[in-house]
Amino acid sequence: MNTAGLLQSTLDDLSKAVCTDDFALYEKHVLLPFNLVTDRANLYVTTLQDLEEGFDAFVCGLQAKGATSMIRLVETAHFTARGDIHGTYVTHLMGGGLPVAPPFRSEVTLRNVDGIWKACTISNSMQNASWPIMIPQIEDHTSHFSAE
Repeated sequence: MNTAGLLQSTLDDLSKAVCTDDFALYEKHVLLPFNLVTDRANLYVTTLQDLEEGFDAFVCGLQAKGATSMIRLVETAHFTARGDIHGTYVTHLMGGGLPVAPPFRSEVTLRNVDGIWKACTISNSMQNASWPIMIPQIEDHTSHFSAE
């Protein structure tokens, strides 16, 4: 499988874990300590308990917002000199086929641990400033453009 395929497969597993409330699958693809960088904060998750609390809050928040699927689409992916995968992707949060939040871009670094690709760092354009993140706070930049 090529680099983009490895990244897409990992992102698909993470999205499936969130949408099916499967913490075991989620934890399988996250490396602790995990670093999440938003537009407002540099957050570190160091314990399995903190990761699970964040996962549970995120799942509940998305369910409350009506999200039924999370589609992450890889834009770029490459191997780093260290052998990690670094890539970019766009996340679409959908509910019944309709967006429940504006799409947002992220950068991720995956590290291979015993044959499993795990996210160790994600940077994105969310406005959230603290862990856990219940609902992604996204600025909708599409309203700043006019159709001509």
